[in-house]
Amino acid sequence: MVAGYLAGKGGNILEAQPYNDRADGQFSCARRSVRGGGGSVIEDLKMGFEPIANASAMTWQPRSLSARRKVMLLVSKFDHCLGDYFTATKVEN
Repeated sequence: MVAGYLAGKGGNILEAQPYNDRADGQFSCARRSVRGGGGSVIEDLKMGFEPIANASAMTWQPRSLSARRKVMLLVSKFDHCLGDYFTATKVEN
Protein backbone atom coordinates (compact mmCIF):
# COMPACT_ATOMS: atom_id res chain seq x y z
CA MET A 1 0.00 0.00 0.00
CA VAL A 2 2.72 2.50 0.98
CA ALA A 3 5.09 1.30 -1.74
CA GLY A 4 2.33 1.41 -4.34
CA TYR A 5 1.43 4.97 -3.41
CA LEU A 6 5.05 6.15 -3.53
CA ALA A 7 5.71 4.35 -6.83
CA GLY A 8 2.58 5.91 -8.33
CA LYS A 9 3.96 9.33 -7.44
CA GLY A 10 7.39 8.62 -8.93
CA GLY A 11 8.94 7.77 -5.56
CA ASN A 12 11.33 5.02 -4.57
CA ILE A 13 11.89 3.36 -1.17
CA LEU A 14 15.62 3.34 -0.51
CA GLU A 15 15.49 1.71 2.93
CA ALA A 16 12.84 0.11 5.16
CA GLN A 17 13.17 -1.01 8.79
CA PRO A 18 10.08 -2.89 10.01
CA TYR A 19 9.39 -3.54 13.70
CA ASN A 20 6.74 -5.67 15.41
CA ASP A 21 5.84 -4.98 19.03
CA ARG A 22 4.43 -8.24 20.31
CA ALA A 23 3.35 -6.70 23.62
CA ASP A 24 0.77 -4.38 22.06
CA GLY A 25 0.43 -5.94 18.61
CA GLN A 26 1.65 -2.81 16.81
CA PHE A 27 3.67 -2.82 13.61
CA SER A 28 5.85 0.09 12.56
CA CYS A 29 8.20 0.69 9.71
CA ALA A 30 10.75 3.44 9.27
CA ARG A 31 11.27 4.12 5.57
CA ARG A 32 13.61 6.35 3.67
CA SER A 33 12.35 7.28 0.24
CA VAL A 34 12.97 9.82 -2.49
CA ARG A 35 10.75 11.44 -5.03
CA GLY A 36 11.66 13.49 -8.04
CA GLY A 37 10.07 16.80 -8.91
CA GLY A 38 9.78 20.11 -7.20
CA GLY A 39 7.34 21.60 -4.78
CA SER A 40 6.74 20.78 -1.17
CA VAL A 41 7.29 17.03 -1.12
CA ILE A 42 6.30 16.62 2.55
CA GLU A 43 3.07 18.62 2.12
CA ASP A 44 2.20 16.70 -1.06
CA LEU A 45 2.77 13.42 0.78
CA LYS A 46 0.61 14.50 3.72
CA MET A 47 -2.28 15.49 1.48
CA GLY A 48 -2.05 12.55 -0.91
CA PHE A 49 -1.42 9.71 1.52
CA GLU A 50 -3.70 10.84 4.35
CA PRO A 51 -6.88 9.25 2.91
CA ILE A 52 -5.06 5.93 2.49
CA ALA A 53 -3.66 6.07 6.01
CA ASN A 54 -7.03 7.00 7.51
CA ALA A 55 -8.82 4.16 5.68
CA SER A 56 -6.34 1.69 7.21
CA ALA A 57 -6.25 3.36 10.65
CA MET A 58 -2.52 4.07 10.26
CA THR A 59 -0.65 6.44 12.51
CA TRP A 60 2.06 8.02 10.41
CA GLN A 61 4.37 11.00 10.31
CA PRO A 62 6.43 12.03 7.29
CA ARG A 63 9.67 13.88 8.00
CA SER A 64 12.32 15.44 5.84
CA LEU A 65 15.77 13.87 6.07
CA SER A 66 17.11 17.35 6.75
CA ALA A 67 14.94 17.70 9.87
CA ARG A 68 16.96 17.18 13.05
CA ARG A 69 15.80 14.43 15.39
CA LYS A 70 16.41 13.88 19.08
CA VAL A 71 18.49 10.78 19.72
CA MET A 72 19.97 9.07 22.73
CA LEU A 73 23.29 7.28 22.46
CA LEU A 74 23.87 4.45 24.93
CA VAL A 75 27.24 2.72 25.19
CA SER A 76 28.90 0.36 27.63
CA LYS A 77 31.79 1.31 29.92
CA PHE A 78 34.22 -0.02 27.33
CA ASP A 79 35.51 2.55 24.84
CA HIS A 80 35.32 0.19 21.86
CA CYS A 81 31.51 0.73 21.64
CA LEU A 82 31.80 4.49 21.35
CA GLY A 83 34.82 4.12 19.07
CA ASP A 84 32.84 1.77 16.79
CA TYR A 85 30.02 4.30 16.61
CA PHE A 86 32.30 7.17 15.64
CA THR A 87 34.14 5.02 13.09
CA ALA A 88 30.85 3.94 11.49
CA THR A 89 29.56 7.51 11.46
CA LYS A 90 32.76 8.77 9.83
CA VAL A 91 32.64 6.04 7.17
CA GLU A 92 29.01 6.86 6.27
CA ASN A 93 29.75 10.57 5.86
